[in-house]
Amino acid sequence: MTGTEKDQFDWSVDILADTVEGPHELVIEVTDEAQTTASVTINYTTYGLDTLMGVLLNSAGPSGTGGLDLDEGIGTGSSDDRAEIRDLGIDIGAPADSVNWRQQIAPANDAIIATVSQELIFDDVITSAAIVDAFDANNAVTETARLEGGEVFAVKRGEDYYLIRIAEINVVTTDNSDNYVLDIKRAR
Repeated sequence: MTGTEKDQFDWSVDILADTVEGPHELVIEVTDEAQTTASVTINYTTYGLDTLMGVLLNSAGPSGTGGLDLDEGIGTGSSDDRAEIRDLGIDIGAPADSVNWRQQIAPANDAIIATVSQELIFDDVITSAAIVDAFDANNAVTETARLEGGEVFAVKRGEDYYLIRIAEINVVTTDNSDNYVLDIKRAR
């Protein structure tokens, strides 16, 4: 340190946390013109993302289907308290001999679903902050457009954030067991 900063200074420093999961130690050291040093040690822990797969069934299927708990990747009923998202079922106005599954999802239980930028690549998201940023930077919707597969959405419920990708859409013409396979990343 030199000049007026020899005796006292006030700096603000932004630090990019390590992306490797686990405990980390950061030492910040300052040296004055007389080569006297002072340091502070900051210990922090970074957490990886919970990544899992879930299957969301058509809500017009058997009782207890149509919802998905994004914390566990477990299918639930569309009105189950654990579900963050739900399927919107079938179009009852469509001819019976046609594919009448709407292939749309919506938030459930006070969750919010947001579309995300097409530039966001699901596999490249490796931090909780990136999931929160993806949610904050995009538009909330009350329901999605018809899903084709590959779409990515950010979901928030309470203080929990999720990033979901529609990995597969499986249309079953013999019954209402149509389903989506989702990749899920949960911020911690």
